[in-house]
Amino acid sequence: MADDRSWGRIFDDYRILQNNFNESPFVLSAEQIKISCQDFKKTAQKEVRILCKQDTRESRPRIFKENQLFPIASTKKVSESLYVASSKKVSETNTEQ
Repeated sequence: MADDRSWGRIFDDYRILQNNFNESPFVLSAEQIKISCQDFKKTAQKEVRILCKQDTRESRPRIFKENQLFPIASTKKVSESLYVASSKKVSETNTEQ
């Protein structure tokens, strides 16, 4: 399960909650996530792949659940991984750019 402290830091660092999710999702790169979480010690608190893993709606990080957001992975190439915070479910969101 994703680490709530890490996601709290990411949301604060990039002011994600200030985004108007009715107009557009918030796109976040793997590199941005790494920068925000670089001071954490545990792998689960700083590894992008683990932080962005979501098996069920219930397993979303607390900040996503509290704000009715969904983390969505969008990868064109592994080196260009993008993660989207959206107010829409995966089935309702087109993450292609």
